[in-house]
Amino acid sequence: MITLYPGSPNKETWLPGVSSLLQTGKYGIFTSSGQTYNQSANIVNEVEQSFGIDIKVASVGALGTTLTTAFNTQDPQGNSSVDLITVKSVSALTACLFAVTYNALTGNMDTACRDNGKPIYFNFNFIGVTSPEQLVDMEGWDDRDAENWIAGKEVVNSMLSVYNPNLTANDINSFMESLSYESIALLMAEQK
Repeated sequence: MITLYPGSPNKETWLPGVSSLLQTGKYGIFTSSGQTYNQSANIVNEVEQSFGIDIKVASVGALGTTLTTAFNTQDPQGNSSVDLITVKSVSALTACLFAVTYNALTGNMDTACRDNGKPIYFNFNFIGVTSPEQLVDMEGWDDRDAENWIAGKEVVNSMLSVYNPNLTANDINSFMESLSYESIALLMAEQK
């Protein structure tokens, strides 16, 4: 059974509504387009215990303590409380958006923000995280306290037309589309 439940996790009616659906025992997968795994964890756990089932949980998330805790917390069957979380690199997304804006404001709109005279649609990949081990490998990525960014100064400068006069919007888009767990791991290794 598939149900699309409307609303937002920050509304008072969302969590009780989702809870009622899950408590029917008819759902083996819970997906969310927002970062809801921390709000829904208790409900999912209670339903799993009541019905003796393993509900697979997929959501959007952010690198950090909450995500690490979610992956390292086990459900009644001994499985991670989340199964798939898609994350984005905040520094890479911010760097790309800054570069596009800066290039446009410094007179390079046609080369750095358009393709054949038309505005370009920028694509950004999310990174799928499926295990606590993968999170351990990602430790330190976009770490504010350590000032360890996926998109540091060199990455930002490479997307600025002032430093790269032959830059095109497709170059920036290619960088954004190339981001994956594997490509970021290589980028982070090069920065060490």
